[in-house]
Amino acid sequence: MAKAGRRLGFLSFTRNESLPGRDEPPTLLLSIAANAIADTLVRLEDNRKIEWTAYHDGLTGLPNRLLFGRRLDQAIAQAEEAGGALGVAYVDLDSFKSINDTIGHQAGNQLIIDAASQLSGCTREGDCAARFGGDEFVLLLHVSGVDELTEKVQAVLSAVQKPIALCGQDYFITCSIGVALYPRDGTDARALLKNADLAMYQAKSQGKNQFALCSQLLKDRVRDSTRLTNLLFRALERSQLLVYYQPQVSLQSRQIVGLEALLRWRLPEEGFVGPQVFIPLAEQTGLIYSIGAWVLETACRDCRRWQDMGFPALRVAVNISVQQIENKQFSALVAETLERTGLASGHLELEVTESVANSRAVNMVERMNQLKALGVSLSIDDFGTGYSSLERLKLMPIDRIKMDIQFVQGIEKSEKDRAIAQVIIDLAKSLDMKVIAEGVETEEQLDFLRQRACDEVQGYYYYKPLPAPELEELLRIQPPLNHNAALAGQN
Repeated sequence: MAKAGRRLGFLSFTRNESLPGRDEPPTLLLSIAANAIADTLVRLEDNRKIEWTAYHDGLTGLPNRLLFGRRLDQAIAQAEEAGGALGVAYVDLDSFKSINDTIGHQAGNQLIIDAASQLSGCTREGDCAARFGGDEFVLLLHVSGVDELTEKVQAVLSAVQKPIALCGQDYFITCSIGVALYPRDGTDARALLKNADLAMYQAKSQGKNQFALCSQLLKDRVRDSTRLTNLLFRALERSQLLVYYQPQVSLQSRQIVGLEALLRWRLPEEGFVGPQVFIPLAEQTGLIYSIGAWVLETACRDCRRWQDMGFPALRVAVNISVQQIENKQFSALVAETLERTGLASGHLELEVTESVANSRAVNMVERMNQLKALGVSLSIDDFGTGYSSLERLKLMPIDRIKMDIQFVQGIEKSEKDRAIAQVIIDLAKSLDMKVIAEGVETEEQLDFLRQRACDEVQGYYYYKPLPAPELEELLRIQPPLNHNAALAGQN
């Protein structure tokens, strides 16, 4: 029997006795039967292929998300009846994209196949290894409890680290694993997968090549983060965002020469939410664009309004994130904001952190030059906490370096911090940059910085961050600087 060129088998016909007039084999009958059987066999084989494809990953042959979900449901039902435990491990290969981009798509697929084989080798009868897509795998592990689960996951980490030969070269990969335990971290498949996924991102945030167990603390943190994210989406329209200003003081004149605009979020029933909490949420959700534009507009408008009221012509510094700089329209946004608010570009300073300045995500030098061409000044915040390339620092049009608070507050305690503070000041001077020290709180810190020719300071020794109305009152009582002195303090 054959169908569409495929040989399916043989069909034979036998009889025990001859029939009158039937000495020849019933060829037509055999042909009809053979075709009918062949059609049935082809349909059965095609159905098996369709079913296999529906439940398996085409590249690795591992169960896919759908089949894994069914097996997990079955395992949960059995564990519930027997009072047993289960582990769900969400596995993500570290830095796979960069490897894939380096060695090519075909070799990247082979790496995925080899990794799938290593993961499958870590399972025993009744367990299941599945590929959910990309470089994400999930393991179902039958365990007696958290101790055995921990041992199994550590074995997975070790197995994945074994070298994989590709294109005549050995490649070493690692993975991050998030682990959820039934019934502690969930009693259904959806909860277990969600919590294992949460734990996996926790493992990645801790430095990769490790695993993290789901915990109540982690779930509470994620729940709070989700709640705050939802509230942050409405914070602008509900007027919950505020801009505070912390004065920056010249050590030569001991007068205010600049302000740093600091974003604050005040919830009606809960008070202020720390910027270290909500700024990352804004960056993760893309809200940083609209919020950042609002802060820039508010700071420029306030600064211009104070000038119109006859106050000193101060410089206002606004922090910007890497996401904002990566936006090709950011320079245009800054120019439009300056024009709309009427603030001269020389009175606006844009602050980037040291890590942003050294980012390779975009051509940072080019983007900084675009901003500098507008006439604004540029500064590097938290200087000394990252890994600055002096070559890149030389190429960037930086006007001011902000010494990080940890070195300022260590002046009274550590000879090393004093030495680092001195080095930062000397470096800035040699590159023709101004230096501002943030977090100054004591007379001893102030004296040290003044003696070493630091240009400006910012901190509670002089002023805490103030809302706009309180800053206005402060400016009313401060003797005004003459215009030339103010500009000298800004350049």
